[in-house]
Amino acid sequence: MPEINRQEMAAQYGLTLAFLNSNKELKALFDKAVKNTWDPARFQAAVRNTKWYKRTAEPYRQAQVLKKTDPATYKQRLDQVKARVRLMATEYGARIGNVSDLAERAFQMGMDDNQIRRELSQYVKYTNGRMLGQAGQWEEELRAHMQDMGIYWGNKSVKNSISKMVAGTYTIQDALSRMNEMAKGKYAHLARRIDQGETVYDIASPYIQEMAEILEVNPETITLKNPYLKKALDVTDKDGSHRTMTLSEFGDTLRKSSQWKHTDNAKAAASETVRQLGQFFGQSV
Repeated sequence: MPEINRQEMAAQYGLTLAFLNSNKELKALFDKAVKNTWDPARFQAAVRNTKWYKRTAEPYRQAQVLKKTDPATYKQRLDQVKARVRLMATEYGARIGNVSDLAERAFQMGMDDNQIRRELSQYVKYTNGRMLGQAGQWEEELRAHMQDMGIYWGNKSVKNSISKMVAGTYTIQDALSRMNEMAKGKYAHLARRIDQGETVYDIASPYIQEMAEILEVNPETITLKNPYLKKALDVTDKDGSHRTMTLSEFGDTLRKSSQWKHTDNAKAAASETVRQLGQFFGQSV
């Protein structure tokens, strides 16, 4: 049969000869259909029974057909998907050098934005020690909350959590709640206050101010890692119960430290003690 008739018959079947020739299974089926002059309905029914049809999703089949039948339109649509993938990668902070493979896979599989997000989640990485885009904002929020709750997550835990956020399977609130639970495990006697919305740093603030005044240090330099602050937040009584120190107890503890001896407060207190002793013994000081 002349080639032109094969082309016409392929068109009647709703496909192109170039596409049919690109797939061995479909080419064999088409040759059989041409030989037996099947009508379009019979050929299309046979196509639906092929391994190619059964094993490929509808968007992928359509993309394959379009790529062979109308390369210009295929490229135009693929470029649109590439632009969307690049934009989403920038938005979420995914470091993907060449988006072509992902874009083509997304186009051929008919991925929506949520599915593309899941693909991009594996490309969330640190850049010069920090993350970018939305991932970077989430990272800052997590690290700030860690400081406020007096707990620590390593870079791997932070990255894994943020990757799940980009994928849409985890939220920032999920991560913050997990941190709160860790803090309650560390400071069980503060659990009720944490549940009511206070952070460990909020609870520690009066002690930080007291420490700044007594030891004459900048309160901004005092973190929850400070050993005196840790003692203030968790005192074990004789009966084994845990509580926070009173500010009076905390002040006494600080004044017994070697650091306090070098402060102006300590020097003034020492001078006052000497003056009082002088008065007691009848000497003017």
